[in-house]
Amino acid sequence: MRMFALVIIAAVIIGCFVGGEIFSTSFSLTSAVAGVVGTFAVLMGLGAYFSSQKEKKKASNLPPEIRGVFDRMLKPSDETVVTSTIVNLIEQDREEFRAGRVPDRRLIPHHAIKRDIILEAFNIDYFRLNDRMQELNKADFEEKIAGIKQMHHTELDGILNVMSDERTNLVDIENHVRQSKTGYIIVPRLFD
Repeated sequence: MRMFALVIIAAVIIGCFVGGEIFSTSFSLTSAVAGVVGTFAVLMGLGAYFSSQKEKKKASNLPPEIRGVFDRMLKPSDETVVTSTIVNLIEQDREEFRAGRVPDRRLIPHHAIKRDIILEAFNIDYFRLNDRMQELNKADFEEKIAGIKQMHHTELDGILNVMSDERTNLVDIENHVRQSKTGYIIVPRLFD
């Protein structure tokens, strides 16, 4: 703002001298006003132009699909949906804490399906054991299941890599998981 004021003052002084030279006087009020108005108009016009260019550049940094996602997220009607979803998730976590359990790690569907495939494989192996062996291994099984539910997606990828080398039924397990949770339709197949 200080620079703007200095430019306007300079325009007044220059306008006075130019007007004085033109009208053969030492000072011309009309020329001073014309200088101020002209300089002000040019500066405001340039400011508006550069501001619009900056906004266009900001908007063009994102692909149109992503820009559309942000636009939909910022709509007031969607705000209530997002808020209610967050409140529901917090309430689910509170219920888990009240019951003395740790809530499962929240994962996007592309990683959650991996966790569900691993859990299903562990369940299949556990329930293949006879009743006596299940009873002996119950605490270890429950501990492993609880650990898997807390894993980061990179840890899940590591387990799936090992399983893909050692198991032949991953396609069937994935099919079963996809049938039980239809939300995974958006996730590309992991095993074929």
